[in-house]
Order: sequence, then structure tokens, then C-alpha cells
Amino acid sequence: MSVLRAQYACGESIIQVRGHMAIANRSALLTFLFSASCVVAFGCFIIAGNDFNNDDIDNFTIIRQGNLLQLMVTPLHGHWSPFHRFSTWLVYAIAPMRFEPAVILLMIFHAGTLVYLYATLRKIGLDLSGKVITCAYAACGLLIYGMIWWANAQLRVPHVLLCAAAIYHYIAW
Repeated sequence: MSVLRAQYACGESIIQVRGHMAIANRSALLTFLFSASCVVAFGCFIIAGNDFNNDDIDNFTIIRQGNLLQLMVTPLHGHWSPFHRFSTWLVYAIAPMRFEPAVILLMIFHAGTLVYLYATLRKIGLDLSGKVITCAYAACGLLIYGMIWWANAQLRVPHVLLCAAAIYHYIAW
């Protein structure tokens, strides 16, 4: 309300101020719709041309033969990555050997990254340029290469989300 009064006192009418807010809301809606459509398009592209392979099958075999706690602390090719093991177990528990739920899980993480990116850019004061950067990141075709291979994407996509969340919360704090 104080923004409306301050701008009204400067000679603008309330209708003009509401028009500016409507444009801002429209651009935010367009940013959301574009980003969501990119996430859906990425998911459809990945599902259409890929499936589990190589390491993915090995990990599902290990999951099937062992218990979750033991698997969470077992190194993966010399690396300790409990989320990789947990997400493999989760996908196998929900829908064994179905690629679609696995990709949906990745797309949820990707969408979360976009939300944190947009929030971070807003937090540092970027409005329209923040929307453009968010849309550009959402549409970046190079991201698909990191998401095609499930075992690779399990490590990268959640990591990017957690990095984006850490940056946002650092700035917000």
C-alpha cells in the first residue's frame, strides 16, 4: 500500500501502478510456464530415447541383493555417494526397472533448481533479467547430456539443486 501511495504522490495514477504490477505478474507467469514446459520437454526427450543401461543395471542388481543400510555405506567405484544408492533403491522400490519414474524424480530436482535460481536472482535484485536468466537456464540443451544417463544424473542433478539452495540460503541469511 505504501508503494501505491508513494507512486501516486509522484503523479502516477493508481491504474498505472496496477498496470505495472499486472505486467510483472504476467512476466512471472510466462517465466513459470516457459520453465515448466522446458522441464516437461527435457523429461519427454530423455524418456523417448533412453533407458537404464550399464551401471544402472548393476546398481539395481546390487539393490536387489542387499539391504539399504549396507548399500548406503558401500562405496560406488571408490566414491561414497549415499544419495545415489538411496535414489536407486527408491526408484526400484516404487517402480522396479521403469525408467519413467526415475526421470520424473530427476525432473523434480531440476524444477527445484529453477525455483531456487529464480528466487536467488530475485533476492539479489534482478527482476526482468532474472526471469531471462532463469528461462535461458531452463532451455539450455547442454543440461540434457548430464541427464540422459541415469547413474550420472543421480549424482549431478541433485547436487546442482543443493548448490542452488545453498547459494539462496546464504544470500538470504
